[in-house]
Amino acid sequence: MRSATASIPLLLAAVLGAKPVFADPQSDETERVVMRHLAASEAGDASVVPRDYAADAVLIFGSEPAKGLAAITKEFENLYARTRLKLTYTRKVFTGNVGYVVWTMNDIRGSDTFFVRDGKIVAQTSIVFAPARD
Repeated sequence: MRSATASIPLLLAAVLGAKPVFADPQSDETERVVMRHLAASEAGDASVVPRDYAADAVLIFGSEPAKGLAAITKEFENLYARTRLKLTYTRKVFTGNVGYVVWTMNDIRGSDTFFVRDGKIVAQTSIVFAPARD
């Protein structure tokens, strides 16, 4: 049987029409790592890639995956040389070791999915939806 105090979050959730929120250390770590990486991306700082990615990480931006820190760092150097990222986040979901972020930048929208293990990104996929052009 639950104590009256333990029932308060469930009661509030029922009254407010929301799901109760319980701490999830893995989700919290995933969010911390992903958001730190995204902040560095907006700053255009490829030098922090080794801090954020595991040595054997895989990054899929286009048709060919980048594997390992050197290849991933090069992908970010190329990206930052082409554009200045200023993202607006429209959705952020973190559960366990998975992070999913939907964003817009000017008239472009996209999403990234991250898999985090031991405080490092081990895999990332990204898709960009550019508006249709005449």
